Amino acid sequence: MSPATLLENSASATTFSVPKLAKDGSNWVTYKSRVAVAVGARGLSRHLSGTAKAPTILEYTRNSNGVATKADGTTLKKEDIEEYKRKLDEFTMKECLVIQQLFATIHDDTLIQLSDKSSAAKIWKAISNMHDG
Repeated sequence: MSPATLLENSASATTFSVPKLAKDGSNWVTYKSRVAVAVGARGLSRHLSGTAKAPTILEYTRNSNGVATKADGTTLKKEDIEEYKRKLDEFTMKECLVIQQLFATIHDDTLIQLSDKSSAAKIWKAISNMHDG
């Protein structure tokens, strides 16, 4: 799915209707199931589980003539750079959609506790750790 299509689809429903997680976590079991279904319905479950991976960093060097070349020796083309940027944008957008779903359905106090988490999966794991068991 292209980033434009993703944005278009997400614009109509920024988050699926998932009741907020109670501050005391009393609705954790149902909240957890609803979040998993809401995220899965968008095809974003891998971002929640942490198995979605950002595109590999585009590595290149410059030869003696100043031409950018990839590790295999082929010339780095403008199209290669644009394709990498497109894949990175798409990954980032999907990641942010999951984070948005989570942040929109938790208490502000919980959100503040998660400010150091750098991915949707890390945020989800931290929320789960707070309430599982």
